[in-house]
Amino acid sequence: MKYCKLCRLENPDEARFCMKCGKDLDTILVSEVPPEIIEVDTLTASGSSGVPSYATPNKKESGPLPDVDSYKEAAASSAASEEVVSPVEYDDETPEIHMTDVTTDFTERRIICGICGSTNPNEQRYCKQCGSALGDETPHSAGVMSVPQAAPITHGPVETTTLADMAPSSDYHAAGPVREKRSRAGGGLGDGLAEWGGREWFFMVIAAIFVAVLIWFFVFGGMNALFNSGARNIKKAGEVMTGMAGCQYNLTATLESHETAYAGSGQLVYESLDKTAWQLLLDVPGKGPVLLQHVQIGDESYSNCGESWQMSDEGDRADMSGLWSDISGVEDMGEESMLGHACLHYKYRTPPRLITHILCAGEQSGVSDTVVDMWIDKESYCIVRVSADTFNIQSEGMRTKATLIMDIGVTDQAFGINAPI
Repeated sequence: MKYCKLCRLENPDEARFCMKCGKDLDTILVSEVPPEIIEVDTLTASGSSGVPSYATPNKKESGPLPDVDSYKEAAASSAASEEVVSPVEYDDETPEIHMTDVTTDFTERRIICGICGSTNPNEQRYCKQCGSALGDETPHSAGVMSVPQAAPITHGPVETTTLADMAPSSDYHAAGPVREKRSRAGGGLGDGLAEWGGREWFFMVIAAIFVAVLIWFFVFGGMNALFNSGARNIKKAGEVMTGMAGCQYNLTATLESHETAYAGSGQLVYESLDKTAWQLLLDVPGKGPVLLQHVQIGDESYSNCGESWQMSDEGDRADMSGLWSDISGVEDMGEESMLGHACLHYKYRTPPRLITHILCAGEQSGVSDTVVDMWIDKESYCIVRVSADTFNIQSEGMRTKATLIMDIGVTDQAFGINAPI
């Protein structure tokens, strides 16, 4: 064992530093020892020369030692007066042992130094190898190591047994390994979902619904549908028109470019249910009058772009409801009189697919949204006029601005629309 001269603790032979005070066991200086540990006789000045000298003060002399014979006599008399106690006498019967519930803890705790990794007794404050304080934060997290503990042996009610009946310690078996609790932080995504309870799934569903509502609200026109009265009025007017037995609109079309402009006219006929017919005669420069026709019956769409009737491409629809089914950016332009009706005037945007299909322009890139002005009768919510402007439509090799105007004609009348082929 190594003896610390500073705190007087006995340390193991392999210790380089004291496990109590942390001092180097080989280089402790006297100047480092606290005054309460080192006992030094008081020094007093002596001599009369100019050079100071010191000597220990005179100690009191002790008195004469007592006679040794007197000690011997006192010890003999004390021994004679003591009673001799005989050993405990047992009967022939084997002594009985009463056993009760016992829980044995063989835990031996150790502290691991975070600097050098040495193992130290749990009650020590400094590492015996490097002298670091065991309670400080270190680059490697210091930990406490426990020797595996035998499972407690629990007996039933108190039993009486003899020493001969007792089984050797080897007959006792430790309990099986303790089942570790699975951590939800570990494992993959599948393991985490497998351990979810009802509350976790409930909050997940609520979060998904909330995100879906936000996307609908800000991306798909939910704000207009809920808080924009203009959008609601446009939808209501569309329901009124499609709820009629039939209606007819007079069409005027104009295509303008930097070099030229040409116009045309025609009509739009709608008949319930889901039957729409368009007919537009355009005076195209260099070609003369060109008749454009389209019929929509249910999901079937037919087109004649000046040559013959054909089935339209998939996705091309001539349904009149395309003018108000997908709208955005609704602006309230106030109340106006239009064609003798007191109307609500709204401006909004819609995809250009319907207009390019009616003009037989096909699907094109660089085409703007269609800007629609709609006038709605205040009383009946009948759509009185629609003006639709679409920019950058490629027609006859030129980029044009196409304007299509629809004025209300006949309402609540059937027209007998049938498939052309």
